[in-house]
Amino acid sequence: MVEAFGSALGVDTKRWGYFDQANIYLVLDEPNDFFGLSLAAGDFDGDGASDLAIGHPGEYLEVWGDGAATVVMGVSGIGLRAPRHRGLAAGVEGVPGPANQVDRLFAWTLAAGDFDGDGADDLVLG
Repeated sequence: MVEAFGSALGVDTKRWGYFDQANIYLVLDEPNDFFGLSLAAGDFDGDGASDLAIGHPGEYLEVWGDGAATVVMGVSGIGLRAPRHRGLAAGVEGVPGPANQVDRLFAWTLAAGDFDGDGADDLVLG
C-alpha cells in the first residue's frame, strides 16, 4: 500500500509512505490473502490522528480463508506507522464469532463511524 500525504495544496507528490503485510507482520505476503481488499479510516484509538483498517479476508490463520483485518495506527504529523498495529480475526483475542469458519467473509467489507454515539470511531467488519 502506498500512502500519499496531503498538504494545503493537495496531495504532496514528494512525500510518500509504503507498507504491506510483510513489513507490518514481518512475514512474507501469502498469495490470495487479498490484503487491502477493503479499507476504512477512522480515529480508532482516540489520539486525534486517522488510523486505517485493512481487510484481508483470504488470510491463512489455521486454514486458508479464515480472514482477518489489521488496524494500522496513525501518528499526528507523521502518518501511518506499521509498528503500531492490531490484528483482528474471528474467535481471536475477544473478537466474537467462531474461529476458522473458512467462509472468506471476515473483513470482506469494513465501515467506520461513531455508531454508539460516544465520540470515538468504531469499526464494523462484515
